[in-house]
Amino acid sequence: MCIDQHRRRKTRAAESLEFEDQLAHGEEDGGGEFFHYHSHDMNTPARVAQDRELAAHLYDAIEELSDKHRQVLLLREVDGLSYEDIAQQVDCHLGTVMSRLFHARKRIQQALAPYWKGAAGAGKGGNHEQ
Repeated sequence: MCIDQHRRRKTRAAESLEFEDQLAHGEEDGGGEFFHYHSHDMNTPARVAQDRELAAHLYDAIEELSDKHRQVLLLREVDGLSYEDIAQQVDCHLGTVMSRLFHARKRIQQALAPYWKGAAGAGKGGNHEQ
C-alpha cells in the first residue's frame, strides 16, 4: 500500500509539473480553458511531515524483514526487476520469488496498518471505522 501511495504521489507531481509548464507557456487543455493545478497544494508542511513519518515507518518495516524477503522486495519495487530477472539474480525458482514478495508485502502491510488507520482518520476528519 505504501509503495503504491508513493508511486501515485510521484505521478501526480510529474503531471503537476507538466500542467504548470503548459500554463506558463499559455497552452490550453484542449477544451478552450486553462487547466489550473498547482503542485504547491501537495507540499504543505503537514503533508511533508506525514511523508517523513511514513518513510520512517516504511524503513523500519523493511528492516524487520528477513534478508531473503528484503532482497526480493527491493529488487522488485526499487530496482523494478521482473520476477524472472529476480529469480535469476537470487538463484531460485519463480514461484519462490512470488512467495517471498507476497509474504514481504503482507508483513509490511501489517507493520504499517496502525499508521494507515491513524492517517485515514486524520485525513477524513476522524470519521473512520474501527
